[in-house]
Amino acid sequence: MYNEEIKRRVLEEAIGKTDEKRRSLGVLNVLSSFESSKGMDVAEMSRPMVVSCLKAMQLDEVGTVRAYITAGNKYTDWCEANGYFLDTPHGFKGLSVDDVDISDAISKSFFRDELDLVSSIQMVHDLNSGYADAPVLALAWLGLTMKEILALRDSDVDLDDRCIHLLDGSVINGFSDTIHDMLYRYSACRISSRDKGNVTQEVIKDLSVDSFIKKMLTRGSKFFGQEYKEYQLRDQLTSLSDKFESMGLQRRHSHSNAWRSGRFYALHQAEQSGLDVFDFNNRPAVEQIFRHKKNYHDTIKMYRWYKKAFSLE
Repeated sequence: MYNEEIKRRVLEEAIGKTDEKRRSLGVLNVLSSFESSKGMDVAEMSRPMVVSCLKAMQLDEVGTVRAYITAGNKYTDWCEANGYFLDTPHGFKGLSVDDVDISDAISKSFFRDELDLVSSIQMVHDLNSGYADAPVLALAWLGLTMKEILALRDSDVDLDDRCIHLLDGSVINGFSDTIHDMLYRYSACRISSRDKGNVTQEVIKDLSVDSFIKKMLTRGSKFFGQEYKEYQLRDQLTSLSDKFESMGLQRRHSHSNAWRSGRFYALHQAEQSGLDVFDFNNRPAVEQIFRHKKNYHDTIKMYRWYKKAFSLE
């Protein structure tokens, strides 16, 4: 951490709650690499330099940008009040999330559309492999949380009529050919293979469980009959991201990125159909697209950056 002694004092004296200290420590740790490259403390930076710093962090959430600005303000305020870095320009004062262009980060972490999602996965492995990461990302695109995905039974997913029934009684239907094809390939896969060291193993789908998301396992595995745990699915998605990153491509294959991409893509489709998403009176319609209560104003700010990132304006 750059100027660690000062920053430790700030954390102890100016920041109260433990979880707030943890967040602020994380922010200050990330900023330290930029401080080192410039040879100056973040409290010494002007507004243009602070904006440049935040852009360099490749933050792809309005809420994350706000957290960085809040931490930077508290830190610089304390330095100013305690005589550190005299004549501090205080580049954080009055800074807004709208002042930091996050469109470049969004273009690298979000999917442009569902075809982009599918083709990205295909660059790493065959969609007929039976891996669960592909259908999980497809279901995330449709707006399902990880818990909802794990809770799906075989009977909840009707690919013929293209509808998915959730525990809360809601139904997702009418999804595209692209998403249907990805889910169908996964559900139809029964036997596949995995490279393990210098050998190739045959794996089969565990049909003894009725969850829609099933494991592919070697014959006789002691794990037959056990459904996926959330951490196991997340590990599989992390593995996919690692493979993608090792190819020098953008790292964006997380459940949350697929979910966010899908919701903003759906918002764009709604706007194309005539919905004025920027009219506050249409807030309920926007929240319905996201299915989970989100901050409307932050959602709209994010959507503006999303449109800029993919030249949809």
